[in-house]
Amino acid sequence: MSYGFSSLVALALYFGAHVFRCLRLYVLSLGDRRGGARLVAAHCLTVWASAIIPFKIGEIPRLAGFSIAVKSPFGGGGIWLIERLSDAVALVILVIGLSLFLPVAREAIVTLSITGGFISACALGGWILVEIIPFLRNHLVLRSRTPKGLFALKVVHQVELAMAQVRRLLTGRFSLTLLISLLIWSLEFMAVIFWGSTAGAGADLIAVLLSDQREALAQRTPVFAAFTLIGVAILGGVVMKRWRFRHA
Repeated sequence: MSYGFSSLVALALYFGAHVFRCLRLYVLSLGDRRGGARLVAAHCLTVWASAIIPFKIGEIPRLAGFSIAVKSPFGGGGIWLIERLSDAVALVILVIGLSLFLPVAREAIVTLSITGGFISACALGGWILVEIIPFLRNHLVLRSRTPKGLFALKVVHQVELAMAQVRRLLTGRFSLTLLISLLIWSLEFMAVIFWGSTAGAGADLIAVLLSDQREALAQRTPVFAAFTLIGVAILGGVVMKRWRFRHA
């Protein structure tokens, strides 16, 4: 297989993975009609961040974009959390499935440890919040009369709203979200395989799939550029639609 053809196939697969990421965000926006187009635009405009900015700091622009899209930092955080949780579950399923047929690499163990820890932290954090938030709310309502207490009560109320949104996102849509996440990571894994073949990667496929692949950053640039343009176009459409509504 030629280098050019493998690169084009990898780009198409990687582009398709991000198309499904946009679809997943739109699915998460259904029901409450919480700015599906704006969420997709936020993804398109920050798609490069995680790949370019190290140590997962690139998630900060993404989280900020979601918060702006739904006009709530807690709401945007809830959507981001569900998205990342579905990614973690999908990764665990795919890595365990691949490990049944391929040698277990160090990268596979590291990935399972990180994603398993994230899933456990989400479960433990959710359990703690479900128990402590009602107690804090009642305590603040009955006992606190200071400005700090009022501020804390507002924060607790926002956390309750975010928890309610997360529950709505998990109810009736998490199965579809997880299915889309499995498709996303399957496409990304296949893209990395093609990029690995063009780079002459070794036979340890699990290591190729789960490595950071920083050398492929330049190859992904066309996808980043395309989604940035798509994001600008969607955002421009949203702004124009709002302008026409105000001046109708």
